[in-house]
Amino acid sequence: MTIDQDVLTYGLLLIALVFACALIYLATRRSRKSESSSEKPENSNENWNPGTVKQDWVPTRRIDFATQLEISDDNRDKPVEFKLLVEEQRIVESVAGNEKLEIHWRLATLDEAKTIVSHYNKYLHENSLISSVFDKSTSLPRPVTTN
Repeated sequence: MTIDQDVLTYGLLLIALVFACALIYLATRRSRKSESSSEKPENSNENWNPGTVKQDWVPTRRIDFATQLEISDDNRDKPVEFKLLVEEQRIVESVAGNEKLEIHWRLATLDEAKTIVSHYNKYLHENSLISSVFDKSTSLPRPVTTN
């Protein structure tokens, strides 16, 4: 064999060895992930029976808003995107027979948002906090005609 053939042979063997090591590493890493995801700690809440749902999620009629931006005094007047949240609750009976009240917040549906806006506008109108769309006192004066 010449030196070029030896270099080529050993080079190919080295590449094959590196490739085999990479495959072994990836295979062991993947098997560790699947083992760790299937094993849950004993004190994990997922292993415990939460009980029997006596009353499914019902709205409490409480609302809130959320935004991703941090509002400071400098940008309080700037328009930002808000999300309307509604509160829901349900009653769950534990294995021992105790009733637990669970509360969570979720994004509002379009129908819920429309209902809230219509109730708010009705409240403003009933309490004279807003004028109607066409207010005669704010209308433009009659145009002056010239002969």
